[in-house]
Amino acid sequence: MLIVVIAITCVQAQEKQVAMDNSEKITVIDQQLEKKLQLFGDYPNFNEARLFQISDNEYLLEIVYQSEGSVLREKKVMDALTVQEFRNRVSEMISIKSPYALLNQEGRSSFLAGSTVISSLYYGTAVSTMLSPDGFSNYLTTSLLTTGAGFFIPFILTKKIEMTMGQATTATYGQSRGIVHGLMLPVLFSRSPDYRVALGFGVAGSIAEAIVGYKWAKKHNISYGQAVAIGVYGDFGMGIALGASHALGLFDDNSYGSNLAAFGTLAGAAGGLILGSTFAKKDYYTPGDGIVLGGAGILGAYIPMSLMSIANPENSKWYSLVGTLGAVGGLMIGDRIVQKHDFSIRQGIYIYLSETAGALVGMGLGYALGAATDNVSALTVLTGLGALAGYALTTRNYMKDINKEDKNLSFNLKMNPLGLMTMTGKTNSITGTQGVPLLIGSIRF
Repeated sequence: MLIVVIAITCVQAQEKQVAMDNSEKITVIDQQLEKKLQLFGDYPNFNEARLFQISDNEYLLEIVYQSEGSVLREKKVMDALTVQEFRNRVSEMISIKSPYALLNQEGRSSFLAGSTVISSLYYGTAVSTMLSPDGFSNYLTTSLLTTGAGFFIPFILTKKIEMTMGQATTATYGQSRGIVHGLMLPVLFSRSPDYRVALGFGVAGSIAEAIVGYKWAKKHNISYGQAVAIGVYGDFGMGIALGASHALGLFDDNSYGSNLAAFGTLAGAAGGLILGSTFAKKDYYTPGDGIVLGGAGILGAYIPMSLMSIANPENSKWYSLVGTLGAVGGLMIGDRIVQKHDFSIRQGIYIYLSETAGALVGMGLGYALGAATDNVSALTVLTGLGALAGYALTTRNYMKDINKEDKNLSFNLKMNPLGLMTMTGKTNSITGTQGVPLLIGSIRF
């Protein structure tokens, strides 16, 4: 009996939070959801409810509410059968009163914010310019109505659909980059297209690519990190294609220079998105990884061009050539870095800010040195070296933090009361075996 008492005092009960519906998507019933379901009518000042599993056949329903200005917490012990009945009731009420509560809309607010910004910066002005209403008041009215519609229309359309962070990111990327792609389409076939036509294609391309981006991410289950990485590759694809076209002399013919530039932009964007989709399938990209990857690509493009300024070649194609090759190399190095280390969004932003701050410091030193020695190339070279130093130092710091080894040695020994059944020779009703250990230990090193 003494051994049993000691063993019971050593037992540590763990409460595991579990889902409250049969689809296993609802883990918390908050005030907003309770207003629709009306499951806890006995608690007028209901706050939230959670369900925890204590053992195989024992659960704990925790209800938090307010009474007379105090926050109270009530716990109800339930068996497995009662919990199943409760889950059936929750699922039934959700299907009747709130069928869209199970949708994952974590990225909806981000998408709506991006849509509102794009509408404010482009849609309003573009539509007003295309329609060309007489008088400033009519022009302003059209612009304001279009800008407002840029929020309300997506708000209504996304109210009852899934919108994960990956889907929101690809949709916002398509909405923003689709403007550039749409503007390039008329230039692809005409050297001097009407500006109203170009603006119209920009609006149409933005809307179309937002829809395609969303559907594509939903079909292929694109994660947040993968979406960010794909966007980075798409942007660099446009820049690399234009740089390579200029280095190869495709723009030398002034008659078709604009057409080739439009073709290079569209082809590079398509190639970058395809390449990004291929790399993103490896499943090691986090949202922070995409930021780190973009920083590496920028460094790869700028540093060779800054070093080329020392030689100061007369042909500007050399700058495009080394910048293009450097961007490809920077992306490859960035991909190698993020393969082994998962960076958070916070870390990615800090790395990018460190790169920017390093560039500013290098630019200041280069300006001072250039003013003293009349050497213009010092400004560009030191700017690149400062950005590289800031990027490298911060990245290395977070790589060490991520891979920091835990050298603490810990040993834990617990007594298992079920092991006493082994002494009696009885079969354990839970495991169906007799070989139940009396002592359970673990060592961490």
